Amino acid sequence: MEQFNGDEQLRLASFYKPMVRSVEALLQETDFAVKHDAYQSRTATFYVIADFSDLFGKTLPEDLLAIYDSKSKRVIENNIDLAMYILFKYKLALMPMHYFGAKLNSGLLRITCSFEHEAELENMQKVLRQIRQDLIS
Repeated sequence: MEQFNGDEQLRLASFYKPMVRSVEALLQETDFAVKHDAYQSRTATFYVIADFSDLFGKTLPEDLLAIYDSKSKRVIENNIDLAMYILFKYKLALMPMHYFGAKLNSGLLRITCSFEHEAELENMQKVLRQIRQDLIS
């Protein structure tokens, strides 16, 4: 940890900042940005929190239902369902925020912004726009 000094923190913050700001702008555009008054963008982070609660009640994909243990589960009810739905339907892995203290049914998922290539950010843009479009349709 000695190597993780103030200069290294600033270097990493400046490295991640453009990616984080791009994802935040995309979340605003697609209306998946967190709307809670207490939520603020952080300056030195590599992740963004998104609100996917609009997806609650959507039917889970059949290939996802095949791995669930419950015969009665059919729709998105919580953050785990949300993350799994997005993974199975859109091939995008997001982290449920209840693992970090949010309520299980908050609809909050964490997006890690550590893209190595511009194509990864472009893919996320495509996926988030597709999710929003699917909600409208």
